[in-house]
Amino acid sequence: MTDKQHLLWQTMTYTNLNPSKLTPKDYDFINLMDKVINQDVLFAVKLAVYLRNIENRRSVSVLLATMIIVNDSNKTELLFDNVIKSVDDICKLVDFYHNITAKPYLSVIKKNINRLLNSFDEKTLLSFSYSDKSTDIVDLLKICHPKATSPQRNLLFKGIVEKTIRPDTLNKALSVNGNNKQTWQNLIDSNKLTYLQKLSNLKNMIKNDVDIESVLADLSDYQQVIKANLYPHKYYCCYKVLKENGMLNNDVKQSLEKAVEYQYQNLPTLKGNTLLAVDVSGSLTKEIGDNNLTTYGDIARLLAVMSQKKCQDSTMLYFSAASEDVPWLKGKVDSKGYFVDEDATSSVLEKCCSEVPVYRTITDLHLPFKWAMKQQQVYDRIIYFTDWQHNSDYNSISKDIEEYRREKNKDCWIYIIDVKGDIQKLLEDEKVTVIAGWGKNTISLISAIEDGLSNLMNEIERVTL
Repeated sequence: MTDKQHLLWQTMTYTNLNPSKLTPKDYDFINLMDKVINQDVLFAVKLAVYLRNIENRRSVSVLLATMIIVNDSNKTELLFDNVIKSVDDICKLVDFYHNITAKPYLSVIKKNINRLLNSFDEKTLLSFSYSDKSTDIVDLLKICHPKATSPQRNLLFKGIVEKTIRPDTLNKALSVNGNNKQTWQNLIDSNKLTYLQKLSNLKNMIKNDVDIESVLADLSDYQQVIKANLYPHKYYCCYKVLKENGMLNNDVKQSLEKAVEYQYQNLPTLKGNTLLAVDVSGSLTKEIGDNNLTTYGDIARLLAVMSQKKCQDSTMLYFSAASEDVPWLKGKVDSKGYFVDEDATSSVLEKCCSEVPVYRTITDLHLPFKWAMKQQQVYDRIIYFTDWQHNSDYNSISKDIEEYRREKNKDCWIYIIDVKGDIQKLLEDEKVTVIAGWGKNTISLISAIEDGLSNLMNEIERVTL
């Protein structure tokens, strides 16, 4: 794999990137960017544009844009036109630049920030003021001292800095007017709610008997789903809460299912036969946030069910260290205690919420291979969805891989989707890949890897600037 391919592979699924607190693995990632930029800066620019506009990978694309500017400031305006599209993007760029270089901001950066700040409307600027992030709009105005394009704009900038102009936030509306039907209806009618706010507050709206027809239409609108670019588990959380509280009617269900369907419908089909091995060991019960509504196990299962939708033929297998001891749903356990699922027709969220496995014991990565060796079905790829908490050394399953390839399919691909980790790994075996991530890109990357990344590389090269 070339440096360009390696960078492309990393940028597609890189997670846990905090602009104000870079980690050692982030600096390894940055060093790779630096290396590719020095080899082919035009490719790096096209990759940044592709990541921001096609894949909507915001933080990663802004980090790459920052590194390009550090190496070649002549590309600054081009990147601000094609990659830096919001106040949030600017804040991230400022944080990245400060933490990576520890140098004063370049005049060309200030000039382009000035240009963008004068182009945003009042609502956009206020929505990023007084935030809990390390850098907000007030900081940007103090850093760049932008020259306002009009007296009205000058008053707006001054009011934001002096904190005499306050944004009309959701919390402010609920605090002043109360969490009631009329408040929510006013927020909906005035179009003051973001996509994520609509999704996160469906329970509140339904509880207050609000007319949510327009909200459901927005949530299931293709363009809005793609633009919001939420992780699939956000929809799962909403679905799960509404179902547990008896608020999941058919209209709500169809809207959320359609939104998730848009997440994967354009992904490439995984040809041949695929074994989807889902880890259900006890370590996956740890919550990942979202008010303790989502666990790593939920993420693993959700990604597996979405992947199953894009497989030509597939079998889903749930495993831990002692599958025969796991109390699976009655009637769905084979003679050895494994829970085998070949149903690829059920809707994603309904399937994830209605058949929830019980998690216990430890991870044993040998089990899927033991099961697969006994089957008549031959698999073209085996995809693990796991946290890799036990037997996490690749060498621990290398013999299983050798045996399966020797006895069943010499060209079998192996993928380990690490839902808890944040480091992707290149292994000596080119057909064994460790991928970290929660989003739909973890699925699309599998197809790209099997194509040798050539199609994806060509798509990057075709980006117009």
